[in-house]
Amino acid sequence: MPRVSRLSGVVIACASAALIVTSFPSAALADPSPSPSGAATPAPSASPTPSAMPADRLTVRWDAEAAGGVQTASAERGSTVALAGRVATADGRPATGLTVALDRADFDGRNVPADPRWAEVGHAVTDDDGGVRFGVAPTRSSLFRARVAAAGERPEATSSTYAVAVQTSLRIAVTNPLVRTVPYATAARVAGVVTGDDGNPVADLPLTVERRLKGQAWKRYADTSTTADGSFVFTARTASAQLIEYRVRSAESPAHTAALSGLVLQESRHDPFDKAQIDRMVRSVRASGLKVGVGLIDRKTGKSYNYGHGQSTFYTASVAKVMVAMDVLRDSHGQGRSTPPSATASKLRSMIRNSNDAITWSYWRSRGGANVVQRVNSRCGTSIKVYNNTWSMSRPTPLQMAQVLDCLADGRALNAKLSSFLMYQMRTVTPSQRWGVPAANPDRFRVEMNKNGWWRWPCCYFWTVNSTGLFGPGSRYAFTVFTQYGGSLPQSRGEKQAYNVTRAMYPWGTIIY
Repeated sequence: MPRVSRLSGVVIACASAALIVTSFPSAALADPSPSPSGAATPAPSASPTPSAMPADRLTVRWDAEAAGGVQTASAERGSTVALAGRVATADGRPATGLTVALDRADFDGRNVPADPRWAEVGHAVTDDDGGVRFGVAPTRSSLFRARVAAAGERPEATSSTYAVAVQTSLRIAVTNPLVRTVPYATAARVAGVVTGDDGNPVADLPLTVERRLKGQAWKRYADTSTTADGSFVFTARTASAQLIEYRVRSAESPAHTAALSGLVLQESRHDPFDKAQIDRMVRSVRASGLKVGVGLIDRKTGKSYNYGHGQSTFYTASVAKVMVAMDVLRDSHGQGRSTPPSATASKLRSMIRNSNDAITWSYWRSRGGANVVQRVNSRCGTSIKVYNNTWSMSRPTPLQMAQVLDCLADGRALNAKLSSFLMYQMRTVTPSQRWGVPAANPDRFRVEMNKNGWWRWPCCYFWTVNSTGLFGPGSRYAFTVFTQYGGSLPQSRGEKQAYNVTRAMYPWGTIIY
């Protein structure tokens, strides 16, 4: 079965193509009624007998025809393609005034069927030089042939096939287009699907996968093709610690290429996150005049890290509401409940999602003030102090606050159902509080928990702006960024720096392992 290569370009005018039509010796040719050259019109009911046209072997030749094989052209959907040629007798004389029919059949744009299903779509009349022209505007890939009907003793003469491949505006989509950081010597499976203008999958389409290192040229990486349902898959591998971008294009339709938006791999040779980058960012924040401390616990490995003033104490501001909520839910835990009473649940939702201070003060006073934090210390193994018996003046180190988050996630503080209840409230805080850790995480839905705190202290005229979160697959990372700086600066300064520090943990994307 012949194959037709898809060609780039908008319209390929086929006036330069050639196609041969041959008949066997026959009686005198019919003399058809004249009609404008180049117009495809309905076929006449009968062809009058031409004068002075011998019954002879006919040749129909499309202009500048290549010898043998299926003739091909390519066009965009709905654009006009000119099919032009010439009809002559065997001895080369032009066959003038002769009706030539144009037949059409479907094909898939690549493989010409062995037995096409033809249907007549128009006709044209040869001019004084035997020339014949058809103007067609196919909306889908089509086969065409020229046909001279039998007349008298003259048999029907049928041309070879002319294939017009209508370009499809392909859409190459990746089903998992994540920006990723991958560990050393590993790979990522990339899957996608190719569809056409009509939204239907394109089957058996050869594809080329290309990749490039940051700042370098695209290079061929692998070949693949779509399956019967239009899907494809390939394996992307790391090659260095640089960024690696991948894209896929259709080998048969170079005019319709599609990059895999956002498919970037960065190799991490030793650690699941960039410790050096975090350290550089923390140094930069400190140089800008902010006191900053970072606490990080990798809950998968059990390792803990701190940067800047990670071992210094900071006021929590509203981050302390996490510890207050944990202590309130401890009552339900002791009663063997999986959910708190409805009135308690309503108050905790407001306290966490909306950072309600009034509810926090009510619980703080009724539960013994600083004793709330002491009970959290006993369950989580921390030693957080409270100043002035005020919840917002609890003073953990960034690393101690990360330990509290770890304690909440692993079930030491509460049973699994109650922990999930609290973490859900922290996952659904109001949009105005989604700065810092949640804003920096590119895969927002995997931020399991977030609680921020901010306050400009009127007594001493300085800001406390803190961001905390629990994120990654299986809530792998407990992360806190605490900042303190002069009150003349805006709150947004601390929010932005919390974002920058968090983003430095995985500068190129989501950690997927």
